[in-house]
Amino acid sequence: MIFKKIADATINRENATFSTATLGTFIFGDDMDEPTGSFDVNFKSTLSNGQTYSNDNTIKVVKAITVSEEQETVKYLDTTL
Repeated sequence: MIFKKIADATINRENATFSTATLGTFIFGDDMDEPTGSFDVNFKSTLSNGQTYSNDNTIKVVKAITVSEEQETVKYLDTTL
């Protein structure tokens, strides 16, 4: 199996976060035309003792965001549609 590094995560106590933008375009299905689906990822961590830990996970995209019209502005951290 060949692995490709896609992102570094920022660690804060028990949580690690990374930008999902590094995963690329979310398209699924046999014809690669579905906005909903999932893909497998492997998280590799280097522990404080220098050893590495590997963890397989699945990222599910329930409803990908698509924009059909160009937006002039977007309010920072606004979760309203």
